[in-house]
Amino acid sequence: MQDTNRTPSSNAPLRFLLVEDNPDDAFLLIHNLKSNFPAAHFELAANRRELLRKLSSPVAYDIVLSDWSLPQMDGIAVLSLVRSVGIDAPIIIVSGKIGEEAAIRAIREGVYDYILKDSLSRLPMAIRHALMQHSQDKKAKINNELITLLATALQAAPVAIEILDSRGSIEWVNEAYRALTGRGGDEVLGREARNFEDEGDAHWLESLFIEESEDKEVVIKGRGRKADGNRYFEERRVCPVRDQSGRLTHFVVIRKDFTSLEQEKKELELDLSFSELARKFSSLQDLCQAYIALAERELPEWTLGIRLFSDGDSHAERLFGSMKSLDQDDSPRDGRVHMDREITLGKEILAKVRLAYLSDSVLDQERLVVRLLSNLEISMRELVAQARVRAQIKNISFLKHISRTINANMEFDMVMGSLLDQVRSILECDAVAFYLADSDQETLECKAMSGFNTNLIYQACVKFGQPNNRIVVEERRVNSVYDFETMDPSSTFGTLIDKENFISQHGAPIIMEGEMKGALEVWFRREFKPGSEWFVLFDAIANQVGIALDYNAIYADLQKAYLDLETSYEATIEGWSAAMDLRDEETEGHSRRVTTLSLSLAAKLGLPEAEIAQIRQGAFLHDIGKIGIPDSILKKPGPLNEEEWTLMKQHPKKALDLLGRIPYLKDSLDIPLYHHEKFDGTGYPHGLAGEKIPLSARLFSIIDVFDALTSDRPYRRAWAKEKAIDHLREQKGKHFDPSLVEAFISLVD
Repeated sequence: MQDTNRTPSSNAPLRFLLVEDNPDDAFLLIHNLKSNFPAAHFELAANRRELLRKLSSPVAYDIVLSDWSLPQMDGIAVLSLVRSVGIDAPIIIVSGKIGEEAAIRAIREGVYDYILKDSLSRLPMAIRHALMQHSQDKKAKINNELITLLATALQAAPVAIEILDSRGSIEWVNEAYRALTGRGGDEVLGREARNFEDEGDAHWLESLFIEESEDKEVVIKGRGRKADGNRYFEERRVCPVRDQSGRLTHFVVIRKDFTSLEQEKKELELDLSFSELARKFSSLQDLCQAYIALAERELPEWTLGIRLFSDGDSHAERLFGSMKSLDQDDSPRDGRVHMDREITLGKEILAKVRLAYLSDSVLDQERLVVRLLSNLEISMRELVAQARVRAQIKNISFLKHISRTINANMEFDMVMGSLLDQVRSILECDAVAFYLADSDQETLECKAMSGFNTNLIYQACVKFGQPNNRIVVEERRVNSVYDFETMDPSSTFGTLIDKENFISQHGAPIIMEGEMKGALEVWFRREFKPGSEWFVLFDAIANQVGIALDYNAIYADLQKAYLDLETSYEATIEGWSAAMDLRDEETEGHSRRVTTLSLSLAAKLGLPEAEIAQIRQGAFLHDIGKIGIPDSILKKPGPLNEEEWTLMKQHPKKALDLLGRIPYLKDSLDIPLYHHEKFDGTGYPHGLAGEKIPLSARLFSIIDVFDALTSDRPYRRAWAKEKAIDHLREQKGKHFDPSLVEAFISLVD
């Protein structure tokens, strides 16, 4: 096979193929050529068969010289055979006689030239001219093919490309430009590019049309405008083009729509901001104010209004943002869209939110709105849930404290004075009064009070059925009064309202063994609309305070009441533990199992009863901090990423936040806070090592891991006990206290 891509050079000897049937003419022709091309190589073919053989050889011929009239063929046939095998070397006809018509025909068919045999002196010049012309034709062909390839590639390029002249008129655009802008070449060619730019964003073109522009790519970001008027974020890469003299002739502009990237970037920035707000604030009021500030800073074209109905404790309404009334149809009339959302927890409405935004924004505002509202909803629900968990634990602890305060040796005034001070604190009221009932006289007598500025009602007797106590006494249920306009201002009650500046009153009956024993009244000097949880607590405190009425009664009855309350309190703690197990479905029953094993190991180690009781409470509440971990992390079926794992490792500190303010549980916090510490100091949250880790946490960590390994999980079957014990031994001195590991193994093996 011949090398048809060989390009002759001045240093390489030429290879000639002579097609001549006359030996004398062939000799004269070669003799003549050697004087001009002394290094040339010559191959001779006298007929068609020899020509085909020469053409099938691997020799690459630089030029073909052929007679016109040959046996069985002519010069045109020679040309056809040469081209049929892929040889594009120039062909010159060298003939003794050729007619003018035949010569014209040959040249039209592709022959470079013809020379008469009696004019061979012209042949060397003709050969050189033919080789030069052939080389130029090959280069031109390659250039044309390259131009065609480039034009096809630019047209098929997936990015929008346009070519501008030096004055900014559009000379060429590809199909991707049409797909991006909605405008084809028939609409834009010959017109100035500025005509199709977004209003106020065409100034970038002016800086380009300067003769002294630097010869480097310029990246310009801005807003593009489609043919249908829609806008988008656009990146423009502009490359100046100069001719050989250095004159600026064109600009190549590559346009790319990066709206989706800007959308994702904005959403990520908002998510990060929302996450920071959720971690930073612990009250709904602060959270709402922070969201308003965030919207004003990051999304100034938005208008955000929040009406807060509940802050988790009370139901006093508060408005945040610039919308004065969310009940009225005061949505903007300037082309903006508004969206309303109720944020609820169960059947309770926590807040109403209204958002207004421009509909013609480049970014998808509805996606951003949904993101903000969803994050606000999640954050509000989590804050309320956490606040109520803390409040219920605190309230239960206080009820237990009441029962512990009561004993047969205490003075009544000392007991009630202390209790009422604490009642005022836990109910967040301004004043509280305690009444004893005299059923025979049908009166209520004030026996103790706290928070009053006067003594107007101390030891005062109030008849049953008065407007302010009728419901409490007769219907034996909690009653609230917010309007004192109908009260006689000259009465003791009216004088009290005036002197104390009270604006609301709440009363609860104290019932014992079915009999009306007294009442508890709380007063507010500020606006306060309590929620259902507050009333439940108020009623429970009234019932608990009623125990003080019989403080001289049989001590056994008091002890029984104390034990019942103790059991109720402990059951509540176990209930919270069970609720956590149910929330984290993979660990159902885990808390009760590890608590049982912890008590057994503590007893085996001979720990005091008081410390064992603290271990029991700590074991039940060891994962209470997970209430602050989102379900998306807690119930994720696969492995956690770094950010999610960082949040998960916060649950011991969240347990401290929840339980640390409860005096009754202050000695039970070691297990919730430190059970993820490791003996070698590689644990969390504090990286404690050795005996710096509390004993209860060290023994519990062994039991926690053992139970996890020997329990089924969705992603693995439970380990055999022997395999789990081997793991505990392997981790002695690393994860676990070595001495405690052997003590535990002796317990379960």
